[in-house]
Amino acid sequence: AFRDTATEVRHPIRLYCRYIDKLHILLRLSADECKDLIQRYLTEHPDPNNENMVGYNNRKCWPRDSRMRLMKHDVNLGRAVFWDIKNRLPRSVTTIDWEESFVSVYSKDNPNVLFNMCGFEVRILPKIRMLDDEFVSKDGVWSLQNETTKERTAQAFLRVDNQSMRFFENRVRQVLMSSGSTTFTKIVNKWNTALIGLMTYFREATIHTQELLDLLVKCENKIQTRIKIGLNSKMPSRFPPVVFYTPKEIGGLGMLSMGHVLIPQSDLRFSKQTDAGITHFRSGMSHEEDQLIPNLFRYIQPWESEFVDSQRVWAEYALKRQEANAQNRRLTLEDLEDSWDRGIPRINTLFQKDRHTLAYDKGWRVRTQFKDYQIMRQNPFWWTHQRHDGKLWNLNNYRTDMIQSLGGVEGILEHTLFKGTYFPTWEGLFWEKASGFEESMKYKKLTNAQRSGLNQIPNRRFTLWWSPTINRANVYVGFQVQLDLTGIFMHGKIPTLKISLIQIFRAHLWQKIHESVVMDLCQVFDQELDALEIETVQKETIHPRKSYKMNSSCADVLLFAAYKWQVSKPALLAEVKDMYDGSTATKYWLDIQLRWGDYDSHDIERYTRAKFLDYTTDNMSIYPAPTGLMVGLDLAYNLHSAYGNYIPGMKPLVTQAMAKIMKSNPALYVLRERIRKGLQLYSSEPTEPYLSSQNYGELFSNQMIWFV
Repeated sequence: AFRDTATEVRHPIRLYCRYIDKLHILLRLSADECKDLIQRYLTEHPDPNNENMVGYNNRKCWPRDSRMRLMKHDVNLGRAVFWDIKNRLPRSVTTIDWEESFVSVYSKDNPNVLFNMCGFEVRILPKIRMLDDEFVSKDGVWSLQNETTKERTAQAFLRVDNQSMRFFENRVRQVLMSSGSTTFTKIVNKWNTALIGLMTYFREATIHTQELLDLLVKCENKIQTRIKIGLNSKMPSRFPPVVFYTPKEIGGLGMLSMGHVLIPQSDLRFSKQTDAGITHFRSGMSHEEDQLIPNLFRYIQPWESEFVDSQRVWAEYALKRQEANAQNRRLTLEDLEDSWDRGIPRINTLFQKDRHTLAYDKGWRVRTQFKDYQIMRQNPFWWTHQRHDGKLWNLNNYRTDMIQSLGGVEGILEHTLFKGTYFPTWEGLFWEKASGFEESMKYKKLTNAQRSGLNQIPNRRFTLWWSPTINRANVYVGFQVQLDLTGIFMHGKIPTLKISLIQIFRAHLWQKIHESVVMDLCQVFDQELDALEIETVQKETIHPRKSYKMNSSCADVLLFAAYKWQVSKPALLAEVKDMYDGSTATKYWLDIQLRWGDYDSHDIERYTRAKFLDYTTDNMSIYPAPTGLMVGLDLAYNLHSAYGNYIPGMKPLVTQAMAKIMKSNPALYVLRERIRKGLQLYSSEPTEPYLSSQNYGELFSNQMIWFV
């Protein structure tokens, strides 16, 4: 601010600002001064053919009616001012360059003041030059106020300039280029850092820069594609948004998104009038219809409201401090609670331990920017410093909303192998950061191949965790491959997952689980011979490969009747009433089927019913009697069911027996331990079994001691 009007109007230069190597000078010239300056310029550089407007820089990013109109008088004035300033600068100090500069003239023909500063393209339109005298109220348009009268006199429209966009694009390219055999999380972390750096700096300017929104969609897609290629597949349905955007604690990659936006069609850019409004969109990244992925922009407060807030908060602080001084007491946290993390810089920066030292740290902001030339590592937050400015953004809500939009923790876990671990609840689980082996190897001298092998370990864990979604039934048109010695079907080739699953089922575990469950059921029937009127329980000799032969079957257990059983019509285990139609039998078989479900098909009841109907009617499967029961177990989701005929007392017995087997069968325990180990997922507290309808009887057993 000037001392008085006389001082202000003494010289045409009214404002001057230099930022490193960029000068911003604001001049105000009277009509006579303009005339004089143009005349002096044209004397030295005559322009008989009016060619001065050729090669006159303009701000092309704005729609045509918002750029500078290249009128003869204004163009000559612009060139003359530039020429004059250039001649005043001694060449030993510096030279200004016409190609890189822009002179914006505000005159009767040109209502806009255009300039570019620190990566922002700015267009100032005064109220008196607006068509309908109307202010636009939307993000990315600042209202400029007269400090003394508090009147809103103009509006500043903001955009992100081309150079900043190229800079961001190159950063993403760099991430992609250098991600040879990096872990997926590292790639996503780099993307997140670059994106937060961009969004927290430009904030509301991004939302009206269509090219930037397009670019963000493109880059986000590329990052995801890079990860998909790492898994040898680009099938979109294998990788729904949940895989990328789920926070890290739930095993996702914790990716931040700016790509799920509706982007106005860019062919409207060349329309004559800018405020035609947006009539049609093309969408950003794809996602399911009813699922809206939260957009990072909505979680960052716009600069304009930050500034307004800051003025208020610091004014309040000054008052409170005055008050405290008057009462001879110190300010406490309670006094400042509501403004603690507000203001620029944040109020809480006043209460750091090293605030006195920081006061001497002059010129830190520009020094941080110059560090770019000394330090190899990229720093997207070159413009701020947490100690000086405080934390200027808070994305906690983003995480919460993201979990909600992906279907809550339960919905997310359904996509993963969580049910396979048989942990009773998600609470209290944690991921082992890295195995001791990885840690010890990290700092050794390794060949490139060894190092990239180490990087595969976290990727392998990620792939295994999301395997029910990545290896899902509905994706693949073509060939299904069954994994050796298991009943798992691979839909397409995913080598990392194949390795993990073969490791989990090593040493014939699939077959052993089958044998173990059959043995348990035989024991149950042996104990209930009288109750079910069974003469003998016969464990059938079966082929070792029976458990994973998925196109035919045979009986595992055969029961012989002491007399004759009444036999019900085929039904599911969960159906309450059995329909007995008077038919009888003397033999009754059980067939145990194991499967490895996936996200699309883990309805075990449907599966068991389908298998029963298939195998009892085809020619390949030979059962010893027409009546029997098929029991199905899904090892990936720890579900079980049964479908078939029942004899009196069989349904409640199988219900109880299967619940017990699922809970405490030793072979299933081995499987779950291996899955947990493969995922490096552990529980922080010893898991106490929850009280359920199956185990409340144990409360009243002799072993239970009551404390009253």
